[in-house]
Amino acid sequence: MIHLTCQTCRQTTDSDHSREAVCWLCLARQGASVELREIDRLIRKRRAWLAKGLRAPNDEQLWRLAQRLQRRIVAVIPPHDAQAVYNQLVREIEDRSVPAA
Repeated sequence: MIHLTCQTCRQTTDSDHSREAVCWLCLARQGASVELREIDRLIRKRRAWLAKGLRAPNDEQLWRLAQRLQRRIVAVIPPHDAQAVYNQLVREIEDRSVPAA
């Protein structure tokens, strides 16, 4: 196993978890950028509705988008690593979408 630096995020990765010196996480971000932006938008919208005491209507839409995101990730990353990458991306979106206190 060879350690290298991701050309996109500059984090250390190994050759088993990268392609052409780009880590799996960066490959997933690039391959699913549209879906990631849309999920971020829907999560922020959902939190705003809930903060106003309204029922958030976009659960099914979020679920369909999450399914599409998973398919995009599996298209660029080996399936045995895809779930971990998906979970990391969703955590990043949720962290980014949290309103500042």
